[in-house]
Order: sequence, then structure tokens, then C-alpha cells
Amino acid sequence: LASAVAAPVEGNVDPTGWLPNELMILILLHLVYSFDDCQRVCKRWHRLCRDRQMKVVMDLSRWRGYVNGTVSPRTMTGHTNWVYALAVGKQGKVYSGSADRTVKVWCGSTGDLLQTLTGHADGVRALAIGHDEKVYSGSRDCTIKVWSGDDG
Repeated sequence: LASAVAAPVEGNVDPTGWLPNELMILILLHLVYSFDDCQRVCKRWHRLCRDRQMKVVMDLSRWRGYVNGTVSPRTMTGHTNWVYALAVGKQGKVYSGSADRTVKVWCGSTGDLLQTLTGHADGVRALAIGHDEKVYSGSRDCTIKVWSGDDG
């Protein structure tokens, strides 16, 4: 892309200057896959790529394969009833709470089931992870369980 627009522009004027930033962002999402390429196109694109909001939008482009169907999401199976709650820990562990009364701990990068936590008398409807990495689960049995990294 950078080489395609590297040809000299008459009067050294940005040919995209008349386009609104919102349209430029959409163009960037469809044409550019890295900030390095984006920043080499022209000064305006360089400024857009340095913008913090633009970095967030560009980061969303990694999901493009899921949207157009070329990449399938990983499926983690193991619960025997509906999943009502999810939480992601700092070490990449994924926690899921289900109507089957369990909290399951998954490896986020591989999708492997690491552990099943039991103790609730009814479905788990809420999960939260504290600053200390303890996992808090809330259930329809009107209890909150606290799970540490050592025991769960």
C-alpha cells in the first residue's frame, strides 16, 4: 500500500485531505494491517495512526477473520447447562459460571479445561476477579463463594 501511494503528488498535497476522518478510518481498516504501513502512507494517516482512539479501532481489525467467516472461534465445552457468567484473569485463565452449579477454569490460550469448582447449591450467575486474583462467584442459592488460586 505504501508503495502504491509513494508516487509524487502534484503540489505535495495529500490526495485524501478532503475525506472526513471517519471515512479515513474505514479505509484504513480495509487496507492496512499494521501501524507501520499506515504511518508510511502520508502525514495525515501517520497522525491518525498515532491517535489513541485509532489504535483501538485498528486493534479491532484482528477480529476481521471471525466477521468474514475465514476463522472459527474456539469452543470450550464441559458445562451441562447454560453458561451465565464469564471472567478472565490476569494469567489468561478463563472462568465460566453455569446453571449446572459449577465454575470451570479454562486455559485461555488452549481452551483446555483446567479445573471444575463445585460447592454452589444452585446455578452460578455472576463471576468477578479481585485485585488479589481471587475469584468470586455469585449463585442463585443466595451465596457468594471466594476461590483462591491455590484451591481453585
